[in-house]
Formats: sequence, structure tokens, C-alpha cells
Amino acid sequence: MGNLTDDGSDLSESEVVNLVEKELGRPEESGAMIAEAKERFGTRIGRTLAYSRCMAVLATVLAAGAVIIDVLICLHRPWSLHVYRMTLAISAVLCLVGLARGDLTSIGLVLHPRRGFRHWIRATALIGVGLILLLCLICVYYRLTHTPPRFVLAPESALYLLAGHCAYYPLVEELLYRAVLCTPLVALLGPWYAIVVSGVVFGGLHCLYGNPAPTNFVAGYILAWAYVRSDSIFVPIVWHSLGNAAILVFRVVAWYMM
Repeated sequence: MGNLTDDGSDLSESEVVNLVEKELGRPEESGAMIAEAKERFGTRIGRTLAYSRCMAVLATVLAAGAVIIDVLICLHRPWSLHVYRMTLAISAVLCLVGLARGDLTSIGLVLHPRRGFRHWIRATALIGVGLILLLCLICVYYRLTHTPPRFVLAPESALYLLAGHCAYYPLVEELLYRAVLCTPLVALLGPWYAIVVSGVVFGGLHCLYGNPAPTNFVAGYILAWAYVRSDSIFVPIVWHSLGNAAILVFRVVAWYMM
């Protein structure tokens, strides 16, 4: 992948060097970081934090603290306490913006994704078709084997859950587990390690609060990849929302099958 500027254009090697030296303020210390910065510029995510390992470590500690607090909230009853997840997510994002010196592009807080909307609309359509086919195959299996589905949902219950599953949870969880968690990990470890860690933590979270569906484990990796690849938090938010909507539809269909 090429080196990217804020508008998505390529940076030359000399421009990368000059940018690193400008950020560091000490050209004699920039040599050891130039190669690392060039690698990080394959994605805009975590770009600013990559200039300062101290800031990247501090942001990682912030992310770890936010994840731990979120897990404790999810394990707590009653569920009314989950409203504090949004407060936690917004607070953590604001702290990350401060650590990134206001560089919103390095946190993915931009509307326009890398490669443009058409690319991601096509990707969404392809993944959506694959998910629908998978759910159809599962329905056929239940029908042919006369096995009662485990996770059925009445239509009225689905309407009650629609706002939370398709708006609230995607927004909160993508801000926490992609923007807050992935960003410093990309700066410290690189994109692929960040994707793996985010996927594991995301799947583990759902397992802890009683939703250990295989789709949650797979989705964590896909959503983290979409975040790093698109340089925009809005792509994984939309994918998360559409995926939850598809699962709700599947559960309602399973209810009718019974």
C-alpha cells in the first residue's frame, strides 16, 4: 500500500521523511522512526500516535481501561446500567482525540472512506449476499432436519430490540473496540496485530455476557479489518448495524418456522 496524505493521495519517500522530522522537531532522532512511520502510513489509522511511542502507549492504556470498564458494565445487572456505555465510549474517544493532537483522520472520525463510497457499497453488497445465503442454508437445515432453532424471536420482540441492536450497540461497540482500541494498537504493533487483538477482545466480550454466537467471533475481525482498511469508523458501524438487522430477521424467520 502507498503512503497516504489526508486527502488520500500518495506521499513520496522524501515527504514522509520530512513529515517525520517535522513532527519530531529533532531531525537527528528521526532516522530510527522513518521506516516505522512509512509502514504505518499504509493506513491513516494511528498515524499521529506512531510519531510518539509514549503517546501510543498512553493511548493503549486508555483503551485497556475503557475495555475493562465496558466489560464490567456488561457483566452488571440490571441492564439499565448499559446506558453508561455510551458515556464511556464518548469520553474515551475525546481523550484519544487529545492524545492524537486533534487529528481526526488518524482515529477514523471522517465520513469519506478510503477508496470511496462505491467500493464499500460493493463490498457491503457482497458480504450481505454471503450472509443471507448462509442464513438461508441454516434455515433449510432446520427445516429438513426438523430441528427446533435455539434462538427464535417473536416479531414484536424484534421491533423492541431493533433500535438497540441496529443503532445503539453498533455505535458504542465500534467506537470502543475499533476507534479506541484499534487506533493505538495500529500505532504500536501494526494493522494486522490490531485486527487480531480487536477481534479476540470483541468475541470475548460477547461470550462473557452470554452471547457466544460464532458470528460474533468472526464479526470482530471483519469489522476491525473494515475500520483499518477504510480509514473511517462509519464503515464498521454500518456493517455492524446491517449484520445485527440480518440476525434479527433470521431469528424472526426461525420463529415462524416453529
